[in-house]
Amino acid sequence: MNSNTIRTLGNLGHGIYLSLSFYEVLFNNTINTSGSTSYGIIIESSSNISATANTIITNHTTNAYGVYLFSGTNNTFTNDIITAKQVNDIRVVSGSASFINVTMNRSDIGFNAGAVGNVTISWYLDYVAHNSSGGNLQNVNVTIFNISNSQLFNGLTASDGTIARQTLTEFYQDNNTKTYHTPHTINTTIT
Repeated sequence: MNSNTIRTLGNLGHGIYLSLSFYEVLFNNTINTSGSTSYGIIIESSSNISATANTIITNHTTNAYGVYLFSGTNNTFTNDIITAKQVNDIRVVSGSASFINVTMNRSDIGFNAGAVGNVTISWYLDYVAHNSSGGNLQNVNVTIFNISNSQLFNGLTASDGTIARQTLTEFYQDNNTKTYHTPHTINTTIT
């Protein structure tokens, strides 16, 4: 589903409802719902959904979640904007999803009682090594660690001073715990 504008009015007017769907791609859609219990995107018994560059807005204060993870696994949201007015931007019952570089209220993730699902919130890191004159540095050894001192990356910068884009986890959250992987430490050594 690509480059659509979806507007719904009234109760249960979901923007996109994925049920028994696998490997679907949602790209560059604008979703705006206005009714009670009208989710921007609901994922039910669906896996490997890829949502990228979507804008999801829900405008009702009763159970109108931006993204509702009812069930399904390995779903990924990347570079999306999620805004739910006075309700959870993300609501989880079951299943899992990763949110990478998504604009949303990260403290507005809710779980139903007894929920068994989880979310992972991550961000991109684009790294460039420069010298004091602003020139790019090649062959700088870059090592990245998370808060647990687990090494996530080790490599040399390219001729333009960059390393491959890294996706770093901020936190993992389920119904019982929120585990932070930040802050990250980046060590550099000129070889």
